[in-house]
Amino acid sequence: MPPPEPSPGTPTRVGRYEVITHLATGGMAQIYLARQTGLGAFERHVVLKTILRERATDQRFVTMFLDEAKLAATLNHQNIAQVYEVDQADGAYFMAMEYVHGENARAILETTLRRGWTIPLELAVMIISGAAAGLHHAHERRGKNGQPLNIVHRDVSPANIMVGYDGSVKVLDFGIAKAEERATKTVGGTIKGKYGYMSPEQCKGKPIDRRSDIFALGICLYELTTLRRAFKGNDDFETMKRIVAGDVILPSVAVPGYPRELEAIVLTAMANDVNARFQTAQEMIEALDAFAVRAKLTGSNTAMGRFMVQLFGSKKEPWVEGASVDRTQITETSDEVDPEQDEKTQLIEDRQPASRITQPGVGYAGVVAGQQAVAEWQQDSRSGRQASPRPSSLGFEPQPNSIAGTGPQQAISRLGSQPGGQMRYDSEGARRDSMPPIGWQPHANVPPAPATATHKISVRVVPNRAWIILACLMIAGVAAGVVIAWQSSG
Repeated sequence: MPPPEPSPGTPTRVGRYEVITHLATGGMAQIYLARQTGLGAFERHVVLKTILRERATDQRFVTMFLDEAKLAATLNHQNIAQVYEVDQADGAYFMAMEYVHGENARAILETTLRRGWTIPLELAVMIISGAAAGLHHAHERRGKNGQPLNIVHRDVSPANIMVGYDGSVKVLDFGIAKAEERATKTVGGTIKGKYGYMSPEQCKGKPIDRRSDIFALGICLYELTTLRRAFKGNDDFETMKRIVAGDVILPSVAVPGYPRELEAIVLTAMANDVNARFQTAQEMIEALDAFAVRAKLTGSNTAMGRFMVQLFGSKKEPWVEGASVDRTQITETSDEVDPEQDEKTQLIEDRQPASRITQPGVGYAGVVAGQQAVAEWQQDSRSGRQASPRPSSLGFEPQPNSIAGTGPQQAISRLGSQPGGQMRYDSEGARRDSMPPIGWQPHANVPPAPATATHKISVRVVPNRAWIILACLMIAGVAAGVVIAWQSSG
């Protein structure tokens, strides 16, 4: 069976690239899968992003498009989808980008719920660590003159974290990123990004820095490890009120047996006070690495790839002969065009259907429960939330005609570590909860938060004094041994 042919209206070539199929349409650009060929049967498949024909003569959109391309081209990291080149063909600008054969974290969440499975904790940590590494590279990037570019992604969310079938993790879409060298600047007070993943300062339209991305990354970690939305309200305004108020159900309340050390990491990343958060993405990576060591979590690309195949089935690249059809969602955000809209999704791309996987205890009832869980995810389950005082205003006025944020929202789940397993930590998991954190230091000495249903996020990780006591005992033991040995020799 030959590879899919371009759909009607799709160009057959863009510059030196042969178009294979149309992938998605956003508010500013068309997305295609294309092939580059060369001498010696050289072949490389890329994703092409081209400005919409009706936008091609609008200098504002052209400038924004070139800004995105220029910014993305400066980033070269294994956890960021690469931009190969930017060019112009037949009067239209285009950008050639790396094709990632995989699914975004939003699809992973929704499919996990639909199947009634769980995301292994070590893989959830691995996804967030990979995304944090890519973001840290962007945050640290400097220009030709050596000055920091001060890049802020501004749209970190599960939809923009891609997980490959080979286990790779990559951050996508720096289209609305803030940077010093952009020709277009965001007007003060303008809100950009997905409402459910904004930081408090972003909701208020205040100046932001890299710590805003860390807040959003904390939300992603919360959702991957609890399988429920952190702040999603009945509408965008309520969602932002919850973010600004720090109104979130503690992970340990949402999931019985949730590791306290991991909860401290999540709440530190999601602290309302920017100075109480991890100050860099690297700090968050070190905290997650230390937790993984203490909890004896061993994630790997092989394990991640195996989980992806279990979850979605074995999928061939769309250009491979024999790849049959299935409709896959690809998300194209376009807040430059419509800052009110949460995100735009179109059903696109012919893909091989996921092979059916039979899991113990997952029958028709499990499928129905999974569908209900996805619906609850999307409509924001309120179970377990207690009434808490909220501010009468956020300190900003929401723009009119806002659309309720899209994205998965699900009911409280119990977390496990294998597909089809019960989502509750076992006795070993509870034992891990009591283990002290190692390898990183807190910024303040704040007592642990009480396990209430709602919590105003303003905590830091507290060191465990058991280590200090243990070290003192070890030193005393060694000293006693030396004294005894000296007396015996005398």
